[in-house]
Amino acid sequence: MAGFITKTMNGLAIPGTNATHPLPPLSAALFEASDTDKDGRLSLAEAIAWAKRDFALADTNHDGVVTPKERMAFAQAVMSDGQTPEGVSLSHR
Repeated sequence: MAGFITKTMNGLAIPGTNATHPLPPLSAALFEASDTDKDGRLSLAEAIAWAKRDFALADTNHDGVVTPKERMAFAQAVMSDGQTPEGVSLSHR
């Protein structure tokens, strides 16, 4: 399981155990949106791709820097839309 965060039906798997930690709805939605191959696991490549996409969407003036104002505006837009830019509901769980 090295290199992956795994989402189970009951939440987030805790590596090295059979236990899970329940994901809040927002975290579950962001995990689902990040898991582009839909295998229930988040690879480093998926996490990096998600971060790059998130950065590009937040950097509204395209200067290569995200200011607190840009980040807050992006977060507020996602929250007010009720879904990720990929269309995953923030309250689907």
